[in-house]
Amino acid sequence: MKSKIIKTKEQIEIELKINKAILNKIKKEKLTYSELARDLGISEYKLIRFLSGNIDPKLDFLKKVTYGLGLRLTIS
Repeated sequence: MKSKIIKTKEQIEIELKINKAILNKIKKEKLTYSELARDLGISEYKLIRFLSGNIDPKLDFLKKVTYGLGLRLTIS
């Protein structure tokens, strides 16, 4: 049996904002998932899993993605 990832409301909101930024960049720059993943320094597999909500992203992953998208990641 596969374990279910349980996330807080705050985690979900942050991930949705990042997802939106990813999809906007793909659309605006006409990129493939593979091209964007390469630009962000992550694997295409992890990018797709993140977009589908099937991973609980680590801080390093979030830092790479937000930096690559020109976003600011603030931890409080």
